[in-house]
Amino acid sequence: MPELKSPEGNSPLSQKRVILNSNPIPKIESLDRVEREMPPQLTHLRQPMKVDLNQKANLINPEEKNSSAKIVIWVVIVIVLAIASYLGLKSFLNGPATTDNLVEDNYVTPVVEYISTIVQSDTMEDSQAVLMQSFAIYNNGTQKVGADSTSTFDLFDVSVQKYESFTRLSLGVNKIDGDGSLPLVTASYDKLTNEITVDLMKTTTLLEIPYSKDVMVGTDTVDFLTRVSTDNTGSERFVIKLSQPTIYLLQVSSSSDSPTIYLDIKEVKTAVTDTPVVTTNPSTTVVATPIPSATPVVTLPTEGEVLDNEFSKNAQTLLNGLTTNTASLNGLFYSGINSGYFVYKAEILPGANGKMPNVTAKLEGTTLTVVVTNLLSRNATADINIGDPSVQKVNIVSAGNTRTYTFTLNSSKDYKISYKFNDTEDKKFANALWIQVKH
Repeated sequence: MPELKSPEGNSPLSQKRVILNSNPIPKIESLDRVEREMPPQLTHLRQPMKVDLNQKANLINPEEKNSSAKIVIWVVIVIVLAIASYLGLKSFLNGPATTDNLVEDNYVTPVVEYISTIVQSDTMEDSQAVLMQSFAIYNNGTQKVGADSTSTFDLFDVSVQKYESFTRLSLGVNKIDGDGSLPLVTASYDKLTNEITVDLMKTTTLLEIPYSKDVMVGTDTVDFLTRVSTDNTGSERFVIKLSQPTIYLLQVSSSSDSPTIYLDIKEVKTAVTDTPVVTTNPSTTVVATPIPSATPVVTLPTEGEVLDNEFSKNAQTLLNGLTTNTASLNGLFYSGINSGYFVYKAEILPGANGKMPNVTAKLEGTTLTVVVTNLLSRNATADINIGDPSVQKVNIVSAGNTRTYTFTLNSSKDYKISYKFNDTEDKKFANALWIQVKH
């Protein structure tokens, strides 16, 4: 093997003496001493290697470790879902939970039938009634309010109120569509069945009133009220069963937005008298019960004509032979402040065969009531403040085929009612009803 030479070319490297430290190498007397003199960081090299078995998991592949964890999580989820399903099924099969043998359940509020609220239990005084009219304009003939039109209406309220001298059926209606303000309403009396039938045309209702179910009223004259189905699906019908013959009045409130139709039925009190008793045998007794009759305040003459009257405080009538509801009232005029009497003139459009309507009048204290019948059906009300020395005001009510004038006087005065045909004194009205009150 050739010798390597240094760059200087002096001597070979194998023979080169290199002095790294001039200090002599210490003598090692023992290994313990060496250990004591070694830095602390190197002392552990002398200790034997220790293996911790608890750290074995750290030697597992991380991907295998994550896979195992996912499996465990899914197993737990499946167990939880199984337990929840079991508990839910058990609760369903066993019904609601019970505590001390009491079943927990939702409270249901009792439902009150609408028909049980129709008849008011209390009896009110006549003075509390709205639009109470004199029985002089009541009758048992067919009466109408409203008019037939293309409008449709909703019946939103039905009620029965008892008063001292009459019973009132109230029907509240709202217009659904169209131009009319009130449906055509007809009240007719059947003497054979002793029933009053009320028909509301082009009217429907959402009220829960069953058909053919009697609503008990139980007054001296009215037995019960019943809703009856009709062939016309766009109308409503009610039948009032009476216990005895009577008279009635169909009218309507003055409200045009939500008018109320009133059927006022006069209560007929059965007279308490000593009735004859007929004995046919010891086990049978027949009691003859008198049938009450409805007597108007003023009775019209049955024959002839009455076209004029004299001034007085007595009841008065006018009769021209009209028997149908074909006449009508049009314009009006009143004056008298500077004359010897107050005069109210109502223009009349004669009825069939040019006949004038029938009229009755009666003075009670300072109230003069004049009733005109045999008119075309109409519904309207008006109040006029007169300011005359004899007459304060007049209230005018048109209901069905009747118009009622109620004059409030300053004091009890003589009056008279009369027909005027082709009046030569006042060309304003060709045919008129004159109502005059002396000053």
